[in-house]
Amino acid sequence: MKQLKFSGVLILLFVSGLIRGQELGVQLGINSNSFTLNDDLFEVIPLIVDVSEASDIFELTDTEGIISVGELVDLNTRVDFGYNFGLTYDYAINDRFGVQVAGLISKKGYHANVDLLGSLVRGFVDIDLMNIDIPLQLKYNVDLANDKKFFLSAGPYVSYGFSAKETMGVKVLGFGGGIDTDLIWGGTTDLINRTDYGLVGGLGIDLGQVDLGLQYRFGLANLNPIDIDGAELRQQTLSLNAGYKF
Repeated sequence: MKQLKFSGVLILLFVSGLIRGQELGVQLGINSNSFTLNDDLFEVIPLIVDVSEASDIFELTDTEGIISVGELVDLNTRVDFGYNFGLTYDYAINDRFGVQVAGLISKKGYHANVDLLGSLVRGFVDIDLMNIDIPLQLKYNVDLANDKKFFLSAGPYVSYGFSAKETMGVKVLGFGGGIDTDLIWGGTTDLINRTDYGLVGGLGIDLGQVDLGLQYRFGLANLNPIDIDGAELRQQTLSLNAGYKF
């Protein structure tokens, strides 16, 4: 009977320790999104709505002899801003190490300009992507004064796109407009792949219930669905986040 009571006490202490080591929270942040685009990608003009249309124009079944858009016009991309929000779950392994998993809604995308006639006439395309991001990170904590902690974090992430929109058009002397369309994905006529994955790393400060952090996601997946050797599209996201733990 004493052994049974002792075992029960040990189980209660173990469960209590697990509960104390867990923290559920929310996160809200600002994303700075960019894409790595190589020249080969622009063997296909990005200002199209359907890959089948591009196939008709450029005869993509035979990619030899395609003229690169980069040979005809200057193309540049710039940072596109978005946001993220969602739930976080932290588990403390010990005083130094912990694990965090999050489920986030994240707005990503990119903006590109095509100089059609110098800077006087420009084509443009805005890609807006909505993703579900699931990063899994190992955290290393360093104790500071007044119960504050500095932390480093790193791990993998996966991301799945559920909404994609494109705005494309032409501006003359900075004036003009565009047409909004839903991007095609999830089939053989994808303009961008849904699934992304890569590595995430960050640093920040834990103030108790509130934490502030900076994270960088480096995409490893090629998001270009068009099968041309060397044509790659990869995404990077720098985010400034604030979290609150319940």
